Amino acid sequence: MTGPTPVVYFDLDGTLLDVRPRYYALHSHIAGLLGLPPGASEAFWHLKRARAPTSELLAGLPPGDIETYDRLWLELIEDSAFTRLDRALPGALEALGCLDTLSEPVLLTLRRDGGEVRRQLRELSFEHFFREVLVSGDHPALQRSKRSLVRLSDRVRRRDALLVGDTEEDAAAAQSLDIPFIAVSSGLRDSALLQEMKPYRIIESVATLPEVFRSLYSVATERRLT
Repeated sequence: MTGPTPVVYFDLDGTLLDVRPRYYALHSHIAGLLGLPPGASEAFWHLKRARAPTSELLAGLPPGDIETYDRLWLELIEDSAFTRLDRALPGALEALGCLDTLSEPVLLTLRRDGGEVRRQLRELSFEHFFREVLVSGDHPALQRSKRSLVRLSDRVRRRDALLVGDTEEDAAAAQSLDIPFIAVSSGLRDSALLQEMKPYRIIESVATLPEVFRSLYSVATERRLT
């Protein structure tokens, strides 16, 4: 690989972190407060990844309680009682280790609590991999979108870049930068929804990213030389 070291923008939840235990624990907690059984975790996660409405996530949820469920979800999803359930996805740390000398990793997240994000990065051994950590909550005056957040990056004008994530927000940010979007199917959207985002590639796990990265930049180098 020749030229500048490429930039890799990473999403956090669902891309690097396994958030399934957190999401289901919070869902179960809210269900208990509303006096309803939470249902099976597999069924909940399937519906969540398909962007099912709140009314489908909890069987028997009265229409009047939908607003309560949504409000409690937003209030508690970043509470440390639940975020402490997150774990690094298999192969995520190893992938970042491989890319550390090949690229400049930058973290992007729409989380509201930057302090909690940094605690997680530190305790889960992610912290030292990132050249920049950009958290939406650190910039309350900024529009809450990945497209706005990525413009804060010191590397935003770099064209030798790609973005790795698992949602529409990630795809939109990559499109705004005119860089490849690598979609990870381990996260918050199922493969059908990811296909609609027209990514450069869909991978099952971030563990395979170094291989995709080398392939992408090998092709780019060949094109520059011909």
